[in-house]
Amino acid sequence: MTDAKTKSSNYIIYMILVVAIGVITASTGDISQTMLSAAAGGGLFAALCMTKRKIWASLIPVIATPGIVYLMTRSLDCTALSLSFLPVGLLVYYGMAKKLSRMQTVIRVLGVMLLFYGAVQAVYVYVLFGSLTPETISKFVELNLDVFRIFYSQLREFYIANGLEIDKLFTEELIEHVIEETRVMWFGYALAAFGVLGFVSTAIAKALCKKEGAFPKECGDWKLVFSKVGALVFIFAYIAGNLYSSETEGLYLAFAINAICFGLSPAVLYMGASKILGKIRASKRTSALITFLIAISVFGHYVLLFMLIVGIYVTLTYEEKDAVSPTEEK
Repeated sequence: MTDAKTKSSNYIIYMILVVAIGVITASTGDISQTMLSAAAGGGLFAALCMTKRKIWASLIPVIATPGIVYLMTRSLDCTALSLSFLPVGLLVYYGMAKKLSRMQTVIRVLGVMLLFYGAVQAVYVYVLFGSLTPETISKFVELNLDVFRIFYSQLREFYIANGLEIDKLFTEELIEHVIEETRVMWFGYALAAFGVLGFVSTAIAKALCKKEGAFPKECGDWKLVFSKVGALVFIFAYIAGNLYSSETEGLYLAFAINAICFGLSPAVLYMGASKILGKIRASKRTSALITFLIAISVFGHYVLLFMLIVGIYVTLTYEEKDAVSPTEEK
């Protein structure tokens, strides 16, 4: 009886957390915050659906969250953003209920977040320019790049005003170079971010469902395993990215190559990191993490390249009998 009451209170806690996270982030109108909300709230919502398979339990956050946000802000934009957890949560729930692999689930979450926030941005483009065409989308991208340009220019002026000798290092040319790099990488950044958020949502749902005894046994350990085909695609894209650039081959090839490289890199890095952590005793992992962070700050590019090489090797040599990584047990 006591256990049943505890589980009942847990369902209520999950519902309150989903609503609270959605309301707090959406009421700010900050899209980046709602992306984090989609991952955390989506994981909680999926756990709620798995542990309390009744229609009322899932409907309460879906109705309450946008309702509260609308009453607070009177903004349709914020109201729509408050439901970012819903498609993520439904897909994570579907992945567990249908015993899909964790990678399949993460890819689905990545796709639905891309569609959801793509639709949000499309509405912004339409409101700003009165139409949704390749030309207006390009104008919208350039408008956002101008925001970066203004930020970097103000940062440079701030440093100079405070007596820092960076006038020759932090030049206008460097700012423009950063802008051009961002122009061909922004979609890849989005894919990488959505992939990481998809992993976070599955991790939350998995942990809560295991705690409640609602995690499907058929899913096993629900390890995140990158495919060998994906690793080969990453290798070819990485090589192509070092052979071609937007200056020599035009914008679109570099844009596509960066989308592939950045979109797949979190999975490759995860495979490498989980393998290395698996070789380190639990008592030594904190010091190993500190050492890694120091190495990143000093030798950044080379450390990441090493991790990518390890990740590719682990992926291409992975066998199902391999031990569960320590990060997957969390």
